[in-house]
Amino acid sequence: MRQLTGHVAVNGRITTADKARISVFDRSYLYGDGLMEVMYAEAGEVVAAKLHLERLYAAAERLGISLPWQASLLLVELRQLASYYKSCYLRLTISSGIGVGVARKMQEAQRTVICLPYRRSAALAPLTLRSKRRLTNFANDIKTTNYLESIVALEATAPQEDILWLNAQGMLTETAAANIFFFKQGEGFFTPATTGELLAGVTRQLVCRYLKGQGYAVYERQIKYRELGGFNAAFITSSLQGVRLIQSIDGQVFDTVVLRRLGEEFNLLPAAAVQDLSAR
Repeated sequence: MRQLTGHVAVNGRITTADKARISVFDRSYLYGDGLMEVMYAEAGEVVAAKLHLERLYAAAERLGISLPWQASLLLVELRQLASYYKSCYLRLTISSGIGVGVARKMQEAQRTVICLPYRRSAALAPLTLRSKRRLTNFANDIKTTNYLESIVALEATAPQEDILWLNAQGMLTETAAANIFFFKQGEGFFTPATTGELLAGVTRQLVCRYLKGQGYAVYERQIKYRELGGFNAAFITSSLQGVRLIQSIDGQVFDTVVLRRLGEEFNLLPAAAVQDLSAR
């Protein structure tokens, strides 16, 4: 059996990954009744932690999950785990509690944080996307623990491929686990509007601020599938990958050179500089 590496905190108790345990009656495990936030940390600094925790608490309130911990406690825990590595991946998972039965019965929320060594690459291989229709549900814009739809859709893809979800009207939304941006020469950047059909990522927000700070126009609006041919370049954004260029979507080829330097510059920003973006 492969040896697990990393550190895990279960309700505040930190152990090495191979010793971490949760109950088989955890509702996140049984029913997907939970939330999560994925973060990147560098030199002990959790990038945009405040924005991640704000989104977590807002989602918990919307789903009726009562969080008995102050955000400051979670931040201390995240930083403590991040201190184990020069750079790392952090996954904070909230479960609605322990118990059997679809209906909640006043269970107390549980939390786990997984911390694994991870280094963000400045120059990731460009992605190839293929589009797929997705039915809208009430949780498309919430970062829940249920990724089954994307997992099934990605089973037939190669390592450098991803899914681009379209809504019922053929509008672009997001990829399996990232937001998407398009660039049109002479006009600026375009990203799908947050209409309840996609998760508004923290890195999406930071990239919008970064691009505007560089003097670019950024437009958030609905984007039709048939508009793809009018864009020069495209990229995705996520907390772990930062900016990653797109090579093609359903055979429509994009320029992977024009935005390379911009993407590399964002990915190489020190954590302190990204914190400045998140504070604006």
